Amino acid sequence: MPPGDFQFGNPELEWRLAAAFCHVPYYDGFLRLPREERAAIVATYRIQKRMEAITEWEKYRKIKRMRRRK
Repeated sequence: MPPGDFQFGNPELEWRLAAAFCHVPYYDGFLRLPREERAAIVATYRIQKRMEAITEWEKYRKIKRMRRRK
């Protein structure tokens, strides 16, 4: 993973959140995984968070549109 590409600016924090998201214990499981598997878990976590952000934005736009119609 390239440096500076972390969502929170703190790779360990993002790794901990990704491990919790995938229900993998951080010290006993996540850190012992090969680099490729850790990268896959973090990528999955990032995609999920991006999808949640898009959903929230769509809800906001829908509410804004409804208010304009009144």
